[in-house]
Amino acid sequence: MLCVEYLQTIKKTLVLDMYVYQHVEWLLSQIREKALLEYAQPFASLRMCTMASQFRSSVPDLEEELMALIKKNKLEACIDSQTKVLYKNAHFQPKK
Repeated sequence: MLCVEYLQTIKKTLVLDMYVYQHVEWLLSQIREKALLEYAQPFASLRMCTMASQFRSSVPDLEEELMALIKKNKLEACIDSQTKVLYKNAHFQPKK
C-alpha cells in the first residue's frame, strides 16, 4: 500500500521531531493496524499471500500481525494456517 510505504519514508523525519519522536513507532503501528482492518473489512475471506504483497510484508509476519489483532478482539476472524487464508467468523465453516 502506498500509504504504508510513504509513512516508512517519512519515519526518519518524524524521529527528528522533538515532540513526536517518542510516539513515532506507536503511531506507525496504529496506522498500519487500522489499514489492515480497513483492507480486510469488505471481504469474507482473504488470501494472505495477496494481502502480504499489498502490505509489503512476508506471509509469516502478516500472519503474526493478524493473529495479534484477533487476540485483541479487533478482528473477528480466524486463520487457516495450512492454506494461509483469513476467514471472517460469520463466513467460516470448518471442515469436518
